[in-house]
Amino acid sequence: MLNIQSELSERPFLQKLECAGCSDKVALDFDFTMAFQPIINVERKEIFAQEALVRGLNRESAGSILSRLTSQNLYKFDQMCRVKAVNLAARLNIESLLSINFMPNAVYRPENCLRTTLKAAADNDFPVEQIIFEITEAERVSDNAHLKNIVTEYQRHGFKTALDDFGAGYAGLNLLSAFQPDIIKLDMELTRSIESSRVKQTIVKSIVGVCADLGITLIAEGIETREELETLRDFGIELFQGYLFAKPAFQSLAPIADGFVAIQNSSPAIAEAV
Repeated sequence: MLNIQSELSERPFLQKLECAGCSDKVALDFDFTMAFQPIINVERKEIFAQEALVRGLNRESAGSILSRLTSQNLYKFDQMCRVKAVNLAARLNIESLLSINFMPNAVYRPENCLRTTLKAAADNDFPVEQIIFEITEAERVSDNAHLKNIVTEYQRHGFKTALDDFGAGYAGLNLLSAFQPDIIKLDMELTRSIESSRVKQTIVKSIVGVCADLGITLIAEGIETREELETLRDFGIELFQGYLFAKPAFQSLAPIADGFVAIQNSSPAIAEAV
C-alpha cells in the first residue's frame, strides 16, 4: 500500500520508537482534504455511515497523496486525517456514523495517539460514539498484539472499529482470531461479480456465518451492479458501499441513487481548503 512498508517491516514494530513520530515538530510539505462516500443500509433505506477518503486539494487521488508518505511524516499525516475528517463532518452536519481510515503502523501508544482525535471531537461537539476507525488489512502489521491493544483502547473510549478490505490482506482469519472489531468490510475482490462465482458465494456465506456468531457487523464494499447487490442481500447482508449507490463526493455528501434511501442526504461542497 505504502512505499514505506518494507522499511517499517524490517525492524520490530516497537523497537526504540520512543514516540519520536508523535512530535508536532514534524511537518508535512503537502496538504490534503477529504471526500465522503456513504455506506447504505438497504433494508432500512438509510445512510449507515459516511467514509472519509483522502483527496488532494485539487481533487488528486488518494494514491497520489499516499505516495508522499515516509516513515518520518506518517504519524503527522495520520493525525491530520482524523482532525480533517471530524472537522469536515461537523461542518457538513453528518448525522450518521463517520468512518475514518487509520494506519496501525502510525500508532505508537494508542492512549496518546487518540488525544488529537478526542480534542477534535470535543471542539466540534461530535460524539466519539459516532466515529468508526477502519483498519486496512492490506497494510502489513508485524505485531498483532499491538494491533489488538489499539482496538481495545479505541473501543474503551467509545469508538467503533472496523477491519477494512477483509479477505485481501496478509492475515485474514488469523487476524480476526486475535481480536474482534465491531465491523468487517468485505473486500471488493470477494463481492465483484459474485452472482456468477460459486467459490466467492461459498466464501462469503462462511464469513456471514462467522460474523453472526461473533456479533460483528458486516459491510459489503465495491458494489457496482444490481446482481451483486441482490446476491449479497440473499445472504443476509444489509450494509453496502459502492458506485451503485454513490461515488465519493469532494468535500461534500454525495446524492444517493434513487430508491436506496428514503431521504436524500446531500450538501453543497465546501469551497475552501481545510
